[in-house]
Amino acid sequence: MIPINKSKFIILLSFILAISLAVFFGLKFFSGEKVGVEVQTTPEQEALGIASDSGRVTKVIPSSYPKDLPKFSACEIEAAFETEGQPNVIWTCGEEVSKAVSFYKEELPKAGWKVILEKAVEGGTTLEAQKGDLIAAIGIGKNQESGRVMIFIQVNKQVEVTPTS
Repeated sequence: MIPINKSKFIILLSFILAISLAVFFGLKFFSGEKVGVEVQTTPEQEALGIASDSGRVTKVIPSSYPKDLPKFSACEIEAAFETEGQPNVIWTCGEEVSKAVSFYKEELPKAGWKVILEKAVEGGTTLEAQKGDLIAAIGIGKNQESGRVMIFIQVNKQVEVTPTS
C-alpha cells in the first residue's frame, strides 16, 4: 500500500465537498422548494431513522452511514444522499461553528474514530477521521444566508493504491 499525499487528498475532498454542496444548493434553488422527497421505508428502517435511497436527495440517513459516527445533538438533517455507495449527510443547527468542531473533536475518539486531520478553512473547519477502512470527511461552516451552521459529512472507504510495474 502506498500512502496518498495528504495535501492532494485534502484538495480532492474539498473539491468533492464543494461539488456536493453546489449540487445540493442548485437543486434547492432551481426547484423552488425545500429539498426532500418521500421514500418507501420498512417499519424497521423508520424506527431506526435510516434508509438507503441511492441517487436521490432525501431527509433519511442512508443505511450505509456508520451508526457509530457521532451526531451533534443540536442538529437537524437537511439532506442525505449516496454517491457511488458513499453516504453523504448534511446537518444544520443554530449553534456556533466552534461548538460543533469541539463536539466532533471530543466525541469521534470516544466512538473509536481517530481524528487524522484538522484544517481551518475560510469560515469553518474540515476534520477527517478514520475507523478501520472508513474515512469520514466532516466539513463544518456557517451558511452566510441563513446564519445556521452546516455540517457536511461524507464517508468513504479507504483507497489502497498498488504500484504498477
